[in-house]
Amino acid sequence: MRWFISLAGTFVLWMGLISGFQAMDANIEALQHKVALIHKILKNHVPNPMDKSDDELHEEITANIAELWAKYDAALQIHVDHLLRQFLPYVLEVANTDLQVDCIRSLLRVVRGLKTLDTWAFQLLDSIGRPAAGIMDVTMSDYGDYDQCLAVTSYEADGPIDFRGQHCNIAIRPPAFPPLSTNSAHKLQEVLNGTSVYKEVLLTYYKVHQEFELRMGVCAPSKCSATDVFRMLQPLADSLGVRIDVLGCESLDTPLQLDTQQFCVVCCLTLSVFLVAMGTTIQGLPKSLRGQCPKGNLAFLIGAMNSMPFQLVANGFLAVENFFFISGLLMSYRITATSSDNVIRYKDIFTSYLHRYFRLTSCALFSVGIFSVLPLVGSGPVWRENVLNATVNCHANWLPILFSVNNFVSADKMCTPNLWFLSADWQLQVVLLVLVVLLVKKPAMGALVAFAVIVVTSSLVGAHTVLANYPATILPLENPRVMALMMDDIFMQAHTHAAPFTVGICTGYLIGASPFMRLRPVTRLMLWPVSLVLMVLALLIPWLWNRGNGSQSTDLVKFLYAAGHRSMWALGLMWIVVCCASGNAPILDRLLGWPALRPLSRLSLSAYLLSPVIIYYQQWTIRERLYGRHFTVLNLFIVNMIYLVFASAIFYLFVEQPLRQFSKSTFESMFDSNAARGSLEDGGPVRFNDSISHQEPLEVQSKPGKIIKVYL
Repeated sequence: MRWFISLAGTFVLWMGLISGFQAMDANIEALQHKVALIHKILKNHVPNPMDKSDDELHEEITANIAELWAKYDAALQIHVDHLLRQFLPYVLEVANTDLQVDCIRSLLRVVRGLKTLDTWAFQLLDSIGRPAAGIMDVTMSDYGDYDQCLAVTSYEADGPIDFRGQHCNIAIRPPAFPPLSTNSAHKLQEVLNGTSVYKEVLLTYYKVHQEFELRMGVCAPSKCSATDVFRMLQPLADSLGVRIDVLGCESLDTPLQLDTQQFCVVCCLTLSVFLVAMGTTIQGLPKSLRGQCPKGNLAFLIGAMNSMPFQLVANGFLAVENFFFISGLLMSYRITATSSDNVIRYKDIFTSYLHRYFRLTSCALFSVGIFSVLPLVGSGPVWRENVLNATVNCHANWLPILFSVNNFVSADKMCTPNLWFLSADWQLQVVLLVLVVLLVKKPAMGALVAFAVIVVTSSLVGAHTVLANYPATILPLENPRVMALMMDDIFMQAHTHAAPFTVGICTGYLIGASPFMRLRPVTRLMLWPVSLVLMVLALLIPWLWNRGNGSQSTDLVKFLYAAGHRSMWALGLMWIVVCCASGNAPILDRLLGWPALRPLSRLSLSAYLLSPVIIYYQQWTIRERLYGRHFTVLNLFIVNMIYLVFASAIFYLFVEQPLRQFSKSTFESMFDSNAARGSLEDGGPVRFNDSISHQEPLEVQSKPGKIIKVYL
């Protein structure tokens, strides 16, 4: 840790420049005592030993305070000169590192500003980050004062601006430690004998799979490029035995320019707002004339992983199976409920597929466009570093979204990390349409094929997991590189989620073909515990691995969980839906069908598409560190959720709903089909939603006066 002690000592010396006025001589102490005494006399707290009036005392205390501040300045000046002389060798070494002439001139101006106690020079110095407290608890960043740095302005003698402050992010990396083994996080305790602070630091960082890297903010003159800043820091890096990289610099001198894609997105958003406003005005005008009114419409994670209730968050990736289950259910239910005498309306199916593809793909591309204009609306110490990388990915990889193959793009190259779902879901919709047709035409054969699909795809996932030596599921504290490979190879692939999608298809067929089924009390009594146990096991088994016992699991255990936990979860959902649809769970049916949830359900697609924008904006514009605890994370979740609801409502009104109406009217007129309208030829109303989540309850009128509603 010699490099860290040297670095800490350097910054303590640097901070002494600001706190130097605290070392005061006897004259300053005498003046302070005299000012305090006069203040007490004026407040009548002590008798007046001086033969002076109050006015004379006021004049004297004013003069003493002025003299005191002059001595403060003189004391500070002495310490500034002393520290500058100590840093003179480093300054001379920096001057010999091939810096640009303008950069050297601005640095000399900073030194002169410190000697003359100029405010802007001390603001620039004060904006520099320091080694963060709590490094042993994985506190690895201190970005300094980003806004104060950018506000620094140095003027020429005749008035114009000479340079501004420039905030640069640097990464300080000590010599890398090679991994001890694939399970080094659990074996390091045995490998390192004895007890030492160095051992404890290594153990903490290995448990969270974090490289020992300090991130700091440096405030430099805007005349210095990132290369100049790197060269300035290189002598310090050589003396400490570390590697220092400059990740990027930002100043107010950086011009704000719209590229072609951003200009097109801004124009489209403006046009959408204009058309919606005009349409609303035109539609509302006749009603107004008639007098009618429209109807209203990181270290704390180590301890958290040992907590069983926290597995609801840690195993949150399982929640995506809900959407695949719902998607399969809606597709199957729509086809089954609209088929009479086993006659399938292929024309309506084709039209509904076109409607779904156009609506979802258009909304997804709109969200990509919003992502591309993010550089124009944010700032922060890590803003440019992250947002520029994301926008580059959006520029390079938007075509896979158009062709619904985005799940084959690597996760680190994807524009937004959630759009893989739309591609995987579309692929399952297309491929497993045959299964729905089989269930409607030949139920026995369809059931056999559905069982085969579940077994084969689940076995493929389990075998791939074991052969690639991946964890049984995605674990938050696993090696990030391993998790990234697992996301690409397994999690984002369509066949991984074919089992819950197929269970959803079977559920949709069951409630569509037999909407009035009644279950015996014995059956309900047996299947409720079974379904709940399946869901709880799927959710809580990873607790064993999150507690650090993963190295003791056999390949058979890993295979069984990787292959079966998604199907277990989907089977539990199947029982809940069947009970609600058949009227065997009236309390749960009323709870899930609560009308207050309907507005939120309409925003489900918009919220799904915009959630990365809200989360990334909060993360990338942050100025200071946050204390890691459950309450802090819960607050962030609630705040982000509120922002997301408002943003989703705007996106729904100005983007999703206009696209939905345009698609509906276009395909209805083009194919003369009822699919986009969702109505039956026999007069029974059918309302379905082909999004990732429901918007309205599915309704099918199979008997006069009897409507079955399925709330998901």
